[in-house]
Amino acid sequence: MSKHFVPIVARNDETQEFELQEDALRSVLLSSEVGDKPVCVVAVAGAFKTGKNVLVDFLVQYCNHKGSPNWLDEVPRPPPKWEIDEVPGIYISKQPFLLAKSTGEESMATCSYKLIQLRENSTSLLALALLASSVTVYNLMIDISDKNLEDLHISSRYAVLAGSWNHGRPAFQVRTRLTCSKIVGGD
Repeated sequence: MSKHFVPIVARNDETQEFELQEDALRSVLLSSEVGDKPVCVVAVAGAFKTGKNVLVDFLVQYCNHKGSPNWLDEVPRPPPKWEIDEVPGIYISKQPFLLAKSTGEESMATCSYKLIQLRENSTSLLALALLASSVTVYNLMIDISDKNLEDLHISSRYAVLAGSWNHGRPAFQVRTRLTCSKIVGGD
């Protein structure tokens, strides 16, 4: 994995089921750096080898430069390196980033990272990412397939259903979905 990220949902080697890693989640979100500041969790989701690392690297660069308008022109810090290509589960950055909201209030942002390894678990992991994040980027390498649309539909319905269990109170976060797909051909 990476020394910069910790698993918050990982596969149990014995049962092959995914389990919440509460201690890892607490270590980031209950740290003294975060305190009682609002938190924005950005999830990057997608299948194996679809460019999630590249997108996460850009998000980390942006956060490291605290949203500077010229962040792409500045000397980049080396991105976190992953020791293996396949990272099943949901990972979150150990280091939260302190950013200013448009109101001037400080908030914490953390980049969470998800890679789906097993087809039968992809919808469940995507639903968990939708529930746990403020913004979810569903990254695709090629055109959107029927399977991608099915995963988005089922996981979105699951997230809405889970949110409805809140007894009419607003959800604890506002969710935004962004689907990125490489543009192939055309002008």
